[in-house]
Amino acid sequence: MALKAYEIATEHDMRVLSAEDMPLATVSDIRMAPSRRRVRRALRSENPAAARRPHPPRTRAIRQYHFSALKVGAAIFATVIASVCAAHIGFALQPDISHIPTSVHLVRAGDSVWSLAATVPTSRPLEEVVTDIERLNPIDGTLLVGQTIALPRYDK
Repeated sequence: MALKAYEIATEHDMRVLSAEDMPLATVSDIRMAPSRRRVRRALRSENPAAARRPHPPRTRAIRQYHFSALKVGAAIFATVIASVCAAHIGFALQPDISHIPTSVHLVRAGDSVWSLAATVPTSRPLEEVVTDIERLNPIDGTLLVGQTIALPRYDK
């Protein structure tokens, strides 16, 4: 096994150490490590003006507060505008139920809005058909026997 050799030169002697003889790390006293307190103390001793922190101007803090309040206000305003626009677009895209052709059905015992929606021939989902029936008729919950209901007729 070939080991690299390191030469350590001192004033008096020159010797060759192998990698196994080299120290792994140098250890120094923890009291000599730089700390924030020691750095501050050294700066104060060199420059007396560094002993205190300068105060920031008041106008800067007020401008920052005003600027952040302006950002918050603009964000709220943009959110409100986006919500109103989304609501208008949603209402505009909603199909007008009054243009759907209908047929009249007389409610019998055991009929429900869901069972009537299942009898409507369409490829639309059952939930949408139920919603259309509820929009076409003033239903307050349950259907009454003998009540007339308008059922939508969809083109196939």
